[in-house]
Amino acid sequence: MFVHYLLDPHGAFAACARKYGDPFFLPLAGGGTVVTGDPEGIRAIMGSDPDNFVSYRTDATEAILGPHSLFFQSGSRHRAARRILGVPFHGARMRRLGARIEASTRAQLGALASGEPFSLQRLAQRIALDVIVPAIFGVTDEERVAVYHRVIFSGFDRVGPAVLNFKWLRRPFGGLGPWARVQRMVNDLNRLTAEEIAARRARPTPSDEDDVLGGLLRGHYDDGAPIHDDDIRDKLFDMVIAGYETSAIAIAWAGYEIFRDPSVHARLVSELDGLGPDPDFEGLMRLPYLNDVCQEVLRLHPVFALLTRRLARPLTMKGFELPAGVGVSAAIGSVHLRDDLYPDPRVFRPERFRARAFSPFEYLPYGGGAQRCVGAAFASYQMKIILATLLRHTRLRLMADGPVRAVARAATVAPWGGVEVAIAERRDQRSMVMSS
Repeated sequence: MFVHYLLDPHGAFAACARKYGDPFFLPLAGGGTVVTGDPEGIRAIMGSDPDNFVSYRTDATEAILGPHSLFFQSGSRHRAARRILGVPFHGARMRRLGARIEASTRAQLGALASGEPFSLQRLAQRIALDVIVPAIFGVTDEERVAVYHRVIFSGFDRVGPAVLNFKWLRRPFGGLGPWARVQRMVNDLNRLTAEEIAARRARPTPSDEDDVLGGLLRGHYDDGAPIHDDDIRDKLFDMVIAGYETSAIAIAWAGYEIFRDPSVHARLVSELDGLGPDPDFEGLMRLPYLNDVCQEVLRLHPVFALLTRRLARPLTMKGFELPAGVGVSAAIGSVHLRDDLYPDPRVFRPERFRARAFSPFEYLPYGGGAQRCVGAAFASYQMKIILATLLRHTRLRLMADGPVRAVARAATVAPWGGVEVAIAERRDQRSMVMSS
């Protein structure tokens, strides 16, 4: 099963369901989980009382994310943290971030030579960090932002599924092994985060910044106690890693689908040009075909393969009585590739989202229920602005004509090679800066 997952991360779970039925039990580090890719089974998980579940964690994931990670919390502490973490990603604050997204995308494009290959995923990772480091920490000094880039680039790609699942790989190997590099990244990122917390606490006046760090420093648990620094550090780590990885993968897959189909590309460019030379972000968000394309990218190429929790109480799923302590998982790729929901499910067809609406148990690129991604609205916002800026300023071409294989990373599924493209043409438009 593990080898099948490495070769076809989303198809592997659908294949298991065909062989063993749905749901089926999947042995994993941490005790294993019951997997479903059926909307009925997913409803049993996502539609249940959140207090029915606790986190599903392993030694490896806790060593990377820390014991106070949002991904490991349940109940009142999880709800309190979500309220605080979501504040910067709404309303006027999000519109200000939109200007930075567009400016960073333009700057990154301007630094690239026409015709020279580059990884679209890497480009989007740099943009993501340019945006989320200020949003999370309030850091705007470019040299400080560059430090975060170097630290994360140095170790994150070493966090593969083999390291997470096989304990014997989690050894230092003289400081040269993948786990040693991961640990260095974690230690360096935790050190940077601790420095930001200490600097903010040392200010003579209370923190009133509207970034994530400011919200956590002002925040309290439901019992009135302030959030302690170790908890804050782990939450900030969550946000950096999630923001760096997930949006970049979505942008890379979007580029793959858009630039391999001239009709999709032409229709998107025409829709964007129809906004005129000075489109605002709100107008961009309302573009129907851009929205359809983004939705279809996330259906066909969901960033996560499994969403897993552990039962705190017994649960009935599709007639099976599951005891407390068992893991339960929604297989996103499996449900997104069901041909009874999505005819010709392997075909990129944005128009399918005009034909019908899908329930949150049929379409769940950002998860669902109490575990839905806290930054889902911002992720969609960022994806649209980056794609719009790329399309309005350049015409990119794929460096390879063949299909791109999906590969399993730590907890995500990404395109092999990050989707290599090159700038074929720069589009000269007079006033390109979008207004908020």
